[in-house]
Amino acid sequence: MDDRKKLHDYWRRPSRENSYRKYMSGKDKKERSEYLVSVVKKYIPVTEFSSILELGCNVGRNLKFLWKAGYRNLTGVDINRSAISMARRFVPRATLVHGTIEDFIKTKERYSLVFTMAVLMHVKNGDINLFEKIATMAEDYIITIESEIQKDGKRRIVGRDYREIFEDLGFYQVAEIPKIPGMIAAYKGRVLARRTV
Repeated sequence: MDDRKKLHDYWRRPSRENSYRKYMSGKDKKERSEYLVSVVKKYIPVTEFSSILELGCNVGRNLKFLWKAGYRNLTGVDINRSAISMARRFVPRATLVHGTIEDFIKTKERYSLVFTMAVLMHVKNGDINLFEKIATMAEDYIITIESEIQKDGKRRIVGRDYREIFEDLGFYQVAEIPKIPGMIAAYKGRVLARRTV
């Protein structure tokens, strides 16, 4: 997967091991989503003004858990049409968009929080301006839960330090989570807040 087109094609029709059906349930997946909600609640109040965007929402499991926690202004985007169809059943009142992250972030929308879980690690270094657009969309916080360790293979993972990236774009790290429940040790969570002048 050397270019963006190959990456997009893979996630439009992923292999069985990454099928959207595998993201629907399972104890480890539930743990991830519950933990994410506990982190979000520390920084984003449950009010009608709190807006949350998940880039790469897959079947909407994280959004479903956020909805159960009381968040109502939820948006998710995913490249996989079948996953978005399933997400519409999981969280029917969320705004769910079928398309690429690159196309979606061209909008001028802003969100209290923008978060990703195992998505940015697939972005190639040549697509680094994507991070600038994410920083522009996030009014208050960015949460990344990503592998930061380089790994080659079918789904090449680009290892990078998201703290460094987003601190260069006007944010500062308020929390680092070295171990995410239900995820292997390569994944690290970071909560980054927008710097105020």
